[in-house]
Amino acid sequence: MRQQITKVNYNALYASSSRAFSIDGTGSASIEFALNKGLARIPVPISGVFRNLTILTNTSFKGTMTLTLYKNNIPTSLSVSIQQGETKGTNSSDSVSVNINDDVRFEITGNSVGFPGYPVAYAIEFEGDSQFYGLGSSWGSFNIGQFWQGGILGGGHPQDTPGGGIGPLSNFYNICSVAGSIKRLHLKAFNGPPGIGIWTGRLIKNTIIQDGSGGTIDTTTIITGSDEFAFKEFNLTIVPSDTVELAILRTGSNLPFSTVPLVGSSIEFVPDDGISYMLTGGNNNAISVSNIGWRFNDNDQLETSEARSNSIIGKNGLVIRGLYVRWNTAPGTPGDYWTITLRKNYADTSITMDVPNQTGVVLSDVEFVHNDEITIELDPINTPTNSGFRWGLAAISPSYSGIYKSVPITEQRHDIIYTNARLGITVNKKIPDPFIRTALIGDE
Repeated sequence: MRQQITKVNYNALYASSSRAFSIDGTGSASIEFALNKGLARIPVPISGVFRNLTILTNTSFKGTMTLTLYKNNIPTSLSVSIQQGETKGTNSSDSVSVNINDDVRFEITGNSVGFPGYPVAYAIEFEGDSQFYGLGSSWGSFNIGQFWQGGILGGGHPQDTPGGGIGPLSNFYNICSVAGSIKRLHLKAFNGPPGIGIWTGRLIKNTIIQDGSGGTIDTTTIITGSDEFAFKEFNLTIVPSDTVELAILRTGSNLPFSTVPLVGSSIEFVPDDGISYMLTGGNNNAISVSNIGWRFNDNDQLETSEARSNSIIGKNGLVIRGLYVRWNTAPGTPGDYWTITLRKNYADTSITMDVPNQTGVVLSDVEFVHNDEITIELDPINTPTNSGFRWGLAAISPSYSGIYKSVPITEQRHDIIYTNARLGITVNKKIPDPFIRTALIGDE
């Protein structure tokens, strides 16, 4: 099962010649990722392969800019370099296999610049028996009873809430855009086991903590003692427009995790149809009520440059199936609304809608190919309220993936492709064979 992850990160190389990016979840190249690159590490809850890394920057730079995938904090061969005067680059030759509990992050190197640095977008393809989405570590000191929470569907940021209570929603919850089931929650500590301390993770669906009480699904996952990772398997169904986030709570002793907690997290997800996936979504994005703006996770807040907001589509392309949007409150009085449009290479697509209410959705197929640029345009009509913009994109890969299986001799011009091993979904697809006749008109 294939999924593509595509994001645009701002502040890249600001005041530093090396920055870490998180492959999912928090991805802004803000100062903490230069000080502690472990914050960008995301554990992988399933086995699979990363391939087809593509990068984009629409801002001039000097020298060479290189983005590299790191596995277990060690650089891999999946790396892309572009030279001064170039804007895009792809590595379609190398691939990186990962197993359960490996962790991944990106690191970018190049000439440092002053504020606001470079906007750098990337796309990477992952293929496994299921999909995964993640959330990076928090930043700061956490003692007994303190926690953080944030969206876990590919666009969340950890929100520190020391001393407060979990829920009902952080500022950074995510919107589900594909129906399916979350199968596993995986936690990994990067600065050693907690000893006599305890880290407890739980998912929150539609503001309700999923801890097994009141008929909820028990997603409770605990790291304690000498363990450096933990996981919990379950079946939590979600559908488009559900809100989902993760809370990680500290209990037990204040030592040794009394300073910077480095606990990355991820979920395993299986879509109902076996082929759809959630393209990175945005959360609580600040937007202008007077100027047209553009958003993509994680471009700069209040960005009014479309070029700096564009992300990039990877080698095998994708098809966007729908866009889901939500504000913290409705846009305002009658006549105030937002026009939201998915953009492709600086042009409008068929995914566009006027949203006078708190939520909106438009379903339409828009195909993107390798090196296409993608962003979301927000056009305020009259004076809508700026209350935090959230969105999620549903997508599919245009080519099937999985295990090829030959069929009987009478149908030898067709193979079966298993698109989802868990669901057992199969699709008949013709596989070219140079030793048989070509198809006649009317053949499938």
